[in-house]
Amino acid sequence: MKNAGTSSKKEPDLRRNRIERQRQTEIDDEIQKMMCFLPTRPSQHKLSRNQILEELHGLVVKMMKEDNAKLATGGNKNQAD
Repeated sequence: MKNAGTSSKKEPDLRRNRIERQRQTEIDDEIQKMMCFLPTRPSQHKLSRNQILEELHGLVVKMMKEDNAKLATGGNKNQAD
């Protein structure tokens, strides 16, 4: 009988673990999709999730600065004539 009680206590933990693994997998999938915006690397060094996110953040900040500079000068190179 003791084992049956222990098993029922573990079930919520197993469910939480399964949900967390699924969530992490979904996050990794989204990060993988965004990696196409990063420049190609000459080395085959594998980056950690945090390194990838840091590089993506830097890229977005750079793009925002460029957009703000375009808006400040009143021009937009992508506008059709």
